[in-house]
Amino acid sequence: MLFIRFLLFLSLILSFQWKAAAQEGSTTTDEVADSSSIQPSPTPVTADVITETSIPILPSPDVAPPSAVMKDAQGPPNSASTPPEVTPEPSPVFVHPVVTPEPTAVPPVTSGENSGSVKFVDAEWSSQANYPLPLLESAGGMLRTKDGKNLLMVAGGYFDNADLHTTKEAKAPGRSVGSCYMFSYGERKWETIPKLPLAVGGGGMVYISQLDSLLFSSGMIRQQDEWHGIDSTHSYMLDLKNMGAGWVRKADIPNPRNHMSGVSVLGRYFFVGGQKGADEESGNQRSVHEYDYSNDKWIEKESIPVPLGHISASTFQYGRGFITVAGITDGRRPIAKVHYYDAVKNIWSELGFYPRQVQSVVCGPSNDAIHCSTGRGFPGDASQSYFRRLSTE
Repeated sequence: MLFIRFLLFLSLILSFQWKAAAQEGSTTTDEVADSSSIQPSPTPVTADVITETSIPILPSPDVAPPSAVMKDAQGPPNSASTPPEVTPEPSPVFVHPVVTPEPTAVPPVTSGENSGSVKFVDAEWSSQANYPLPLLESAGGMLRTKDGKNLLMVAGGYFDNADLHTTKEAKAPGRSVGSCYMFSYGERKWETIPKLPLAVGGGGMVYISQLDSLLFSSGMIRQQDEWHGIDSTHSYMLDLKNMGAGWVRKADIPNPRNHMSGVSVLGRYFFVGGQKGADEESGNQRSVHEYDYSNDKWIEKESIPVPLGHISASTFQYGRGFITVAGITDGRRPIAKVHYYDAVKNIWSELGFYPRQVQSVVCGPSNDAIHCSTGRGFPGDASQSYFRRLSTE
């Protein structure tokens, strides 16, 4: 019995081993389907061995290639020393050159030497008879009468306060006066001529050669120690052949003002610019009036391009018109513009600029040039003088 049980146990073991072997050798349907997606391993490709020495050295744009010759203070060319650092040059920046304009050439004027067409004969200035009154802002000018006399005529003005420019507080000039005087170059003395009917300063005056007479117009009537006054509308004429008759009233000027200029141009007579009262801030005028002596009337002409005052001594005849240099405009601002008025065409034009922005500059012509000096403004001081040549077309 034991033997039979042993045989049965052995047969069971053998049957289990046979089944396990059969299962390992078999393949399921799912496994067959999945096997179709398995790709064979690619055939390995044998690559060249890449070493450090086989990499080509490409020159950097900031570093010289190895073959370049480098020189430094540490060793000979191609030495192993570290090359010096190279600081790149900055980008070029154009700097406008500072140009200092050359000063206007003013030729020296000495005794007996020529300065263009101007000549000094005396070695120095000589004093002569003083004006009878200490006045400022008078109307006047030199003239040559029909009988050949050279006269300096002065009319009206304001008394000068001696401490006008020495006190801390601005002090007004003195009262206006109507006094008039004539200086005879032959006798070298001042002579009293008839007073103006009004005490007035800052008026305009011209010599009317056709009538051998003086024409005085407008100006301001002012009391002592007062800045403001009243602009006169009156115009007066004095016959130099009959001064005993005194000043005769003429047609009133349409726009009364003061600090204007009077200028004669080829037998015609103009009164230019000026200011209202003492108002230099906004009272400067553009008015230009021509006096028609034949009919005793005023004719309004083309206005100045800008309001201008304090141009009495900087307005003068040139060619067929007149030139006005600088002056003061509204805002109490001196300007540098030079204006020209063509009396034939009745038009204004700008000639250019004076080197300074200035008021009350004294100017006059000398052949083919303008000569100017003094004046209150900037840059520089009132002693500066300039000239500039002109031409007519």
